[in-house]
Amino acid sequence: MNDLLAQLAAWRPVRVLVVGDFMLDQLVYGDAERLTGDAPVPILRVRRTTQNPGGASNVCANLAAMHAHVRAFGVTGDDPESRLLIEELGSAGINCDGLVADPTRPTTVKRNL
Repeated sequence: MNDLLAQLAAWRPVRVLVVGDFMLDQLVYGDAERLTGDAPVPILRVRRTTQNPGGASNVCANLAAMHAHVRAFGVTGDDPESRLLIEELGSAGINCDGLVADPTRPTTVKRNL
């Protein structure tokens, strides 16, 4: 593993353009308290929620963590999820100028319970 890290360090600075599906991963933590009366589906009492870059956004975040100069290129919605995603990517040093906010569609959110 140390050899791999040394080789990656020698490549800096790498410039990467990431084109893809930019989305938000949402993890919902909670307790299943009972089943609904309509179907055998648990009712979840939400304890906490975390949100992280997902899809191509996650690729950008991982590349930036390895000190690559990353530029994101894709489409998001024009909504709070998009703004949160762009804020997260920007704080990781990712250039988000290539992300277009489309008001006719929502930002994709992958929710895991």
